[in-house]
Amino acid sequence: MRYAFRLALLVVGVASTTLGMAYWQHIGFALDGLWFQNGFMLHPLHLVAAGLFIVPPTMLDVFLLDASRPAALLQRPSGDDAS
Repeated sequence: MRYAFRLALLVVGVASTTLGMAYWQHIGFALDGLWFQNGFMLHPLHLVAAGLFIVPPTMLDVFLLDASRPAALLQRPSGDDAS
């Protein structure tokens, strides 16, 4: 369950970054409305920034969860090992 939540966050972060970049390209890479001067207007770079703030901590958390697993769970079962 812990992995599912982290992977869902990872999907949200990557999707936010991708959607922000695609929409920013759609509006011609304009920077109008970036600084909230004329009221609140969500700019595509805000989505990119949100995605970039979500992805690295989530990846670190996934790596730390994987590193904290007991070594017995990481070993493959021997089965019919010929060695």
